[in-house]
Amino acid sequence: MAVYTPAQLCALNHDRPPRRAVRKSLFALRLWRPASSRDRPFNWVTENVNNNTDVHSSLSVGWLNVGSLTTKKAVAVHETIEDRRLDVLVLTESWHHSSNDITLRQSAPSGYSFVDAVRESDPAHGGIVVMYRNCYKCSTIALPPLKTFEALCMRLSTSSESFLLLSIYRPGSLRPPIAFYDEMSVVLESLVTYGCPVVIGGDINIHVEKPDDVDAVRFAELLESFDMVQHVVGPTHRHGGTLDLIVTFRDCNITHVHVDPADVVSDHSLVTCRLRAHHFAAPPTSRSVRCWRRVDLVALRAAILDSPLACPPPSASASELFDIYETTLCGIADQFAPAHSVRSRCRPLSPWFDAECRAIRRECRRLERKYRRTKTLEDRAAWTKAVRKKHADFLVKKNEYWTSRITRDRGSPVKLWRSMKQIMRLDKNVGSSTSPIAHTADQFLEFFENKVQSIRSTTDGHPSATVATKLVPQLIELSALPSDKIRTVIMASPAKSCELDPVPTFIVKQLIDDLLPFLTAMCNASLNEGNLPISQRHAIVRPLLKKQSLSPDELKNYRPVSNLTFISKVVERIIIPAPRGEGSQAFIRRPVPVRYHKSAAAAAAAADDHNHAALSNDQRSAWAGRPSVRPGPYGLGI
Repeated sequence: MAVYTPAQLCALNHDRPPRRAVRKSLFALRLWRPASSRDRPFNWVTENVNNNTDVHSSLSVGWLNVGSLTTKKAVAVHETIEDRRLDVLVLTESWHHSSNDITLRQSAPSGYSFVDAVRESDPAHGGIVVMYRNCYKCSTIALPPLKTFEALCMRLSTSSESFLLLSIYRPGSLRPPIAFYDEMSVVLESLVTYGCPVVIGGDINIHVEKPDDVDAVRFAELLESFDMVQHVVGPTHRHGGTLDLIVTFRDCNITHVHVDPADVVSDHSLVTCRLRAHHFAAPPTSRSVRCWRRVDLVALRAAILDSPLACPPPSASASELFDIYETTLCGIADQFAPAHSVRSRCRPLSPWFDAECRAIRRECRRLERKYRRTKTLEDRAAWTKAVRKKHADFLVKKNEYWTSRITRDRGSPVKLWRSMKQIMRLDKNVGSSTSPIAHTADQFLEFFENKVQSIRSTTDGHPSATVATKLVPQLIELSALPSDKIRTVIMASPAKSCELDPVPTFIVKQLIDDLLPFLTAMCNASLNEGNLPISQRHAIVRPLLKKQSLSPDELKNYRPVSNLTFISKVVERIIIPAPRGEGSQAFIRRPVPVRYHKSAAAAAAAADDHNHAALSNDQRSAWAGRPSVRPGPYGLGI
C-alpha cells in the first residue's frame, strides 16, 4: 500500500475523489473529516467561494422565482428544501391568494415556517413567500408604501445575532420606471439604520450582465452609492440574463454563491449562497426507548400466560387489579425490551417516501456530482432531466399513497378526516417552534394557578346564575360489560401510547386474546366501584401554542394538553356510549364521586388537577371532563 506523509496529503489539490490508497491513508492519519461535518456535494462551486469560511457556521439561503406555486410545484419545492438543506428559501411570483393556501403548507417541510406577502392589487399574481427553519425567531419589518415592486422584509435572529432579509419581486414585463429607483433608495435608507447584516435577493428583472444596458448601469450606480455589491454571476433564466440577484453591503461576507440550471422547478434558476451566521440544526433529543419490534411475540405471550395476568383475582379491588397489571407488564417489559437511551433528530419523512424514492434521490445526486466535476452540457442536461423526473415521480408516489389511503379509510369518518388533515397539512404545526421552550414547569404552574385565582376573584360576590330545573332520567348504576364489547372498544381505539403506559398500545392489541380476561376484570371493577384508580389519574402535560402565529415567549399563548394512559381512555370509551343506546337514561352524578361527560377531553387534565388540589370535599370535585377523582401534580411530565 502506498504511504503518504501528512504534508503530501495536505498538498494534494484535485477536483475528484482520491484513489483508494489515498483515502486509506487519509483515514489512517485522521485527516478525513466525518460525514456530518463535510460540505454537501451541491455546494462544490467555483464562483465566489472563500475557502476559509466554515460552511457549518453559516446559513444556507436560496431564492427561486417559482412561477405559480401549484400543487405539482409544491412537491418540488418541498424536496428542494430537504435535499439542499436550505435554512431559508425565498419564493417569488408565488401567485398565492392568502396565507391559508394549502400549497404553502405542502411546500414547507416539517420544522419550517413561512411568512408571505400577497399582491394587494392582484392576489392571483405576484406574491412572495419566505420559508425558514422555525428554530429562528422571525419578525416582519415594516416598509414604506411601494408601487413599482413587491417586497417583504424580515429579521431572522438567534440568541446572539440577527440579519435582515429583504425579498424583492419586480415584474419584468416593463422596464423599471424612475420611481423604482426612488422607492429602492428609500427602502435602502431605512435598512441602513438597523445596524445588522442586510441581504437583498429576488427576481429584480434587470439585465445586470449587460454593461451597456441603461437600467443595469443606473441600478449599479444606486448600489454603489450605498456601498453595496451584487454577487450573482451567470444566467438565471432559461433564455439567459442575470435577473435573480443577491445584494449585500460590501462588508457583509457571503460565500458559496451558486446558480442551478433553469427549467428544473420553473424557468428561473435556484440561486443559493451561504451567510456567515450561527447555524441551528434541530437539537438532538435523548429519549428512552424499548425495541418492541424485535421482541419474540411467542415468548412474550408465554410470559404473560405464566404471570398473574393469566387469571385475575376474583375478590381484588379496582386499585389492586390496576396495580397488578402495571407492575407485571413493567417487569415483562424490562425482561424482553429493556429501556435504553437514544439520541435522535426530528427529521420525519413523508409517509409515501419509500426505498424507491430514496434510490431516485441518490441517482440525482450522483448525476449532480458528475456535472460539478465535468461541467459539460451533456452532464448538465442529464442532471436536469433526472431532477425533473424525480419531482414528477415523487408527485405520482404522493398521489398514489393518499388515493389508496382514502379508499381504505372511506368506511371510517374518523380515519378519513385524519387522512384529510394530513393531506391539507392541518395536522402539521407550520409556524411552531422546535426550539426548547424557555419556560419551566413551575412557571406554567404559577401562571395557570394565578389565572384560576383571577377568575374566582372576579366572579366572587356575584349572584349565582338562575338555571331552570329540568327532569332528566337518572343513571342508577353502571353495569358490567361482557368481554367481547371491551375487546371491540380496545381494537377500535387508536394505537396511541403514553409514556405512562407499561407497554405500547399495539402490543396490547396483538396480545388482546391473552390480556382480555384481566382487562375485562379491571374495567368492570372500576365501573362497579365508581372509581378510577390513582395510577390512572396522572397525565403527561405539555404546553402547546393556541395559535401558531403567537409568540412562544408569552405564557398566556399556551394551552395545557394532557396525554393519559391507554387504559384510562378505554374506561372512558366503554362508559360514554352506554346511555346513547338507551334513550331513557342520561348521565347524572352518583353518590360516589364519578362523572363522565360527552365532551371529555384530555386537555382539561391540568386545570382538573389544580381544581382537585384545592377542593377537599368529594361532592365538589365533579369537574367537567374526565372522571372527577383526579389528584396529582399539574407539572407532571412537562
